[in-house]
Amino acid sequence: MIVTKKHAKLITRIATKWEEGLELEKAADSLTDADLESLYHLELAGLVYEEEDKFVLSQAGWLIAEALDEFVGSAGPIDDWDDDFRWIGSEVISMIEVVRAAQGSAADQETIARELDRRGFMRDGTLLPTAESVLEAYNIAEPDV
Repeated sequence: MIVTKKHAKLITRIATKWEEGLELEKAADSLTDADLESLYHLELAGLVYEEEDKFVLSQAGWLIAEALDEFVGSAGPIDDWDDDFRWIGSEVISMIEVVRAAQGSAADQETIARELDRRGFMRDGTLLPTAESVLEAYNIAEPDV
């Protein structure tokens, strides 16, 4: 599971449209080829599925959307992220699992603590609920392989 800036913007766009009672539609929402490629990545990861030319968040996708909403609320808009910033990737999932195995503390793991803090998954060396949500999303996602 990988969530980059492009993916994060699309996940929040789908969630926002749903909250407005709408769906992200291929034609009506002027999706670019780059958007469609990123949506395909999210579909392969099990975070989004396509239904009648509309894109919908899966249960795992909603967990990621909620974690994103919390992170953006404290760190600022996704548009401010570096274009190559990978918010979630296999290395982030591994770091969360390492800290979780250490009862939620990364006191002795400065690099892990810094990287998880940067992503909004840790504060003061302690794992936050958003990290647990991301790990749950990772575990319940049904990738399309």
